Amino acid sequence: MDERGQLILEKLTTKASLKQAIYAHTLDTFEEMKRITKEIAEELASNIAPIDEKVKVEFTDKGEFEFHVKFSGDTLVFQMHSNVVKLMAQDPLNQQSYLSENPNNGFFGTIRVYNFLSDTIKYNRIQDQGVLLARLMVNWEKHYHIESPVYFNHIQPNIEKNVLNENNLRFFIQSAMISAIDSDLVAPPYQNIQLISWQQQMSNNQGKAGSKLGFHMSNEEAVVE
Repeated sequence: MDERGQLILEKLTTKASLKQAIYAHTLDTFEEMKRITKEIAEELASNIAPIDEKVKVEFTDKGEFEFHVKFSGDTLVFQMHSNVVKLMAQDPLNQQSYLSENPNNGFFGTIRVYNFLSDTIKYNRIQDQGVLLARLMVNWEKHYHIESPVYFNHIQPNIEKNVLNENNLRFFIQSAMISAIDSDLVAPPYQNIQLISWQQQMSNNQGKAGSKLGFHMSNEEAVVE
């Protein structure tokens, strides 16, 4: 094998192997989140039924990289990205010794949590927008980082101490559900919906939904350890 072939081999045994390990850990985490979310949904469904049978809580497995949990007017969409990413060079997290001393720790698999209106999915209102509640990032040691301007923005994370387990995954999922419930739909300004094309009307017979009012979790509620 020539010099450049040897270089390719070295990179395959280092970076490629690293990314495969991260992918495997992220997939394991995603499967664990599926299991926990299904448990949460089943527990809530059994407890809400005697109180109000019209309020439904449902879990739906959409395949290897996606699952949904529907609770009344909201549906959380959990998606795992199949690729491994690296933090941008200017990201402040790179200043942490855990990352600066071992650059391999700065590669992550990602799991995204979106909030959609349940009616958006039910009526296929393709113009409606979802809200990215959080992005969970997992590295080769199963350490994690959470990106979320919504309800984790006050945390100054130390990735070295953030190790995934069932308790903090459950808390993460429940926090996302609480945020979705606490955010209310706001009617769009009248002027924004005053004019509509016939094509828009034909493709979306209920019109575009309004926007979410906001998220109201307190700092005490939004800590994952």
